[in-house]
Amino acid sequence: MKISHTKYLVLLLSIFALFELVGVQVAYSYSAKNHTFGFGSRAASMGGAFTAMSNDASSIFYNPGALGTLEHATFEIGHFWTFPDLQFNGEDHEIEEARGFDFMLAIPLKVMGRTATIGLGTIVHDQYLQRLTLLAQSTPRFLIYENLISGTDLIYVSSGFEVTKHLSLGAGAQIADSGDKLNIALDVNAAGEGLSGDSLVDLNLGSPDPFLTAGALVDFGFISEALNPLEMGISYRHKTFLKLASPFTINVNLGEADGVITVDTVISAYMGWYPTEYALGFHYNFQDYFKFPLRLLTDFTLRRWSEFDNFASTNGITINITGSEASVATAEDIEANFKDVVAVRAGLEYSLHPSPKAQIDLRLGYYFQPSPVPEQTGELNFIDHDTHTFSAGLGITGINFTEILPAPVSLDVHGTYTLFPREEAKKSAATDPVGSWEAEGDIIGVGTTLTLRF
Repeated sequence: MKISHTKYLVLLLSIFALFELVGVQVAYSYSAKNHTFGFGSRAASMGGAFTAMSNDASSIFYNPGALGTLEHATFEIGHFWTFPDLQFNGEDHEIEEARGFDFMLAIPLKVMGRTATIGLGTIVHDQYLQRLTLLAQSTPRFLIYENLISGTDLIYVSSGFEVTKHLSLGAGAQIADSGDKLNIALDVNAAGEGLSGDSLVDLNLGSPDPFLTAGALVDFGFISEALNPLEMGISYRHKTFLKLASPFTINVNLGEADGVITVDTVISAYMGWYPTEYALGFHYNFQDYFKFPLRLLTDFTLRRWSEFDNFASTNGITINITGSEASVATAEDIEANFKDVVAVRAGLEYSLHPSPKAQIDLRLGYYFQPSPVPEQTGELNFIDHDTHTFSAGLGITGINFTEILPAPVSLDVHGTYTLFPREEAKKSAATDPVGSWEAEGDIIGVGTTLTLRF
């Protein structure tokens, strides 16, 4: 079979136009609301410093080891909403708002006189049934705050066990699974060349395996009575990601004389990547020993961003022409060279009106998130900077609220403000397609959580 050079050229241009259309150079998305803005209003209002917090259902996410201290069966439902105002070269970067619902259910049981708790939590975004944005590798994007995936449910399954009066251990798994398969049909037409055809893109987005978590909570009451209110928590969370696997087929009809050309490829990349974490936290409740209604919390979290080593998507393209094959080269991977960082969180809670019937709590928090990104002088354009998040919140708890709900019922609200200082990138090549840039901005977040205990 003989194919004219003009038709062959038009065919290749059509193929590459299709790949550009569906975003064959897939980039990462990092938006992780629970890591960045907190899981539940009480934790979010105290900077997310909850690794050593006892007797709270949000330990499903922060530290499964602390679930062994839970006193009541607990159900929580909350809603969060973030409002990003991030600027790139003086213009709004148009990052989507992140919003949705938090659900948590934790049930403690008595096993051999000790508490054993099973917990389940999930985050459900409410903007879209499913949304996935694919970016070319050189496209500028905010590392932490780019909201490219919505509609993908994150599920946390955890359990904790009270080993002794002073020690609890726990483990769990995080499951990120959209459960979606999206088929996209595309037409190939080259006017004047007699080319026609179709293609099929099968987008499968999900996680191949659960991501393990583990933790422990210990209090120091075995040392002295004054140290009994001091708790230390440690936790481990495996890196979290969504994997995109997309078989891609194009069938192009060149006419009766030339036959059909079939192009097969696979788009493969990781989406929603977040690093492995090791957290150490401390919590001191002054009420237990000094009878002063204040608790202080602090967390130190090592994030293994250096594990991030496969930036670009991996694509394979094969063109079959009556038994002959030709390969088309694709973009090579570019090393991001991220570094490990230690994030710091701190929070306090002060009880304004403790009484047998009601309690009002004021909360403040701070979260420092250092950037893992090196200077962006080359082809990559990760926008990131050391950020500072300030938070505040209010909690109202009713005790013996009704006969149906004799256990405490709480309503919590919170607000956060994240400052993204001015960041500049000076490109080493004058011909860089994006060029030097600058970015800055802030993010406001609000949320509320209703907690029912049984």
